[in-house]
Amino acid sequence: MAPKLARRGLNVVLISRNLSKLELEAKEIERLHGRRTRVIQADFTGGLQIYGDIEAELQGLEVGVLVNNVAMTYGGNKLKRLLDCENPAKSMMDVVNCNILSMVQMTRIVLPQMVSRRRGVIVNLSSVASLRSVPLLAMYAASKAFVRSFSLAVATEYRPLGITVQAVSPCVVSTNMTSHPTPGPLIKLPEDFAREALDTLGLSSDVSGCLSHALQTLLMPVVLPEWLIHTPWGSQLLLKVTGSLMDLSE
Repeated sequence: MAPKLARRGLNVVLISRNLSKLELEAKEIERLHGRRTRVIQADFTGGLQIYGDIEAELQGLEVGVLVNNVAMTYGGNKLKRLLDCENPAKSMMDVVNCNILSMVQMTRIVLPQMVSRRRGVIVNLSSVASLRSVPLLAMYAASKAFVRSFSLAVATEYRPLGITVQAVSPCVVSTNMTSHPTPGPLIKLPEDFAREALDTLGLSSDVSGCLSHALQTLLMPVVLPEWLIHTPWGSQLLLKVTGSLMDLSE
C-alpha cells in the first residue's frame, strides 16, 4: 500500500525487518512519486521491547494514515497442524507478536496524535480466515480474528473523534506468504488489491478490500460451511478446496 499512498500525495515511513528491501522500496517511492520517505528497521516478532525505538523514530512526525499489515503463519506458507512446525513454542509466540501485538502497539503509538488533531486513518489487514476457525491454520486464523474484532471495536470508540479505523479481510493475494499463486479472477496482485482496498476507505469499517473477494466471502458459507471443515474429513477437504482455488487462477 505504501506506493499507492505516496501516489496520493503522502510521505511514507516504512517499517520492516529487512533493511535492504526497505531502502530499495523507499528509493523507488521517491523516484516514482517524489515523496519523502523514512525507513525503520524492526523485527515484529521481537516482542514489546522493540516499540520504544519505533516510537522514538516517529517522534515529531504527523502520521495521518497507519497501515498495519505485517503478518506471518507458524507453518511458513503451508497448512499444518498446530505442533507440526519447528519449535512450536517460539512459532506460536512469533505469530502473536507479529500479527497481534504489532497492531495493538502501533495503534497505541499513533492514535494519541490523531485524537489531538481529530483526524486520522488506521487500516488493519485481517483475512477472510478471521471469519471462522480454520483447521491447519489455527494460530493464523485466530490472530486475524483478533485483528478484525479489535479494529471494529476501536472504530466505534473513536469514530466520534474523527478517526477512521478499518478492518480489511481479503481472500488470497499473490504474495510470499501464499507462495505467489498465479493471479486471476479469484486471486489479486498485491498492487491491484492495494489500489482497490484504499478506494473503500470511508465506506465501511469492515471490508473484503475488493469486489472479487467480497463475492468469495459471501459464497464461502455455501461452498464450504464451517461445520463441514470441522468434521473428521474436513481438513482434507480444506486442503483440496485450497488447491482447487490455486488451480483456477492458473
